[in-house]
Amino acid sequence: PNEIKTYLRGGYGKSPAPIDDEIVKMILGDEKIEAPREISSLSPVFDEAKKEMEEKLGRPAKDEEVLSYIMNPQQAILKPKTEVQDKKTAPEASKKAASNEVIEFEMIIERQVR
Repeated sequence: PNEIKTYLRGGYGKSPAPIDDEIVKMILGDEKIEAPREISSLSPVFDEAKKEMEEKLGRPAKDEEVLSYIMNPQQAILKPKTEVQDKKTAPEASKKAASNEVIEFEMIIERQVR
């Protein structure tokens, strides 16, 4: 609901395809439509989130983990790598990942049911 209005107002940038003016008017009414934001107007958050995540995990964070954390910061409960490794058997834990392989991490998403 609000996300759709934000999208139609231009809050997430320019839409990839034109949106029918009649649909925009039906959803937004007389609400003001913003000019799409430039990428340069967004504050950089990756490095700060990576540092925060590494402090919580006690290990270096992968880029994929940081991006997931940035998108869902309040819903992610991060567990240090040692807790994840404890669940593995010894042979699995001793295997080294290839440089292009995604490293396993555990993220628990909590949802509130209304």
